[in-house]
Amino acid sequence: MPSTIAGRIAFAMFIIFIIQIITVITLIFTSPLLGIVVILISSILVGPIFLVTGTLGAVFEDESKKVIPLIVLVLGAIELAMFLFVAFGFEFGG
Repeated sequence: MPSTIAGRIAFAMFIIFIIQIITVITLIFTSPLLGIVVILISSILVGPIFLVTGTLGAVFEDESKKVIPLIVLVLGAIELAMFLFVAFGFEFGG
C-alpha cells in the first residue's frame, strides 16, 4: 500500500481503472457499439489523469512502493494510445 498522498491517489485511480474495465466488458457483451463509444469517451478523459497521478506517485513514493504508481502510469499511456488508435486508426469508407 502506498504511503504518500500521491501514491494513494494513484491507487484510487487503479481501482477506478478496474471498475472501468468491468463496465466496458459488460457493455461490449450487451452492445458492442456502445462499448466502443464508452472506450472513446472514458479514455480521453481518464488517460491524462492516469498519467499525471502515476507520474506524481512515482516521483514521491519510496523505491519499494512504486509498483502501483508505475502501473497507473503505464495504464494511462495505454489508454491514450487506445484512444488514438480507435479515433484515428480506423479508415471508414473507401
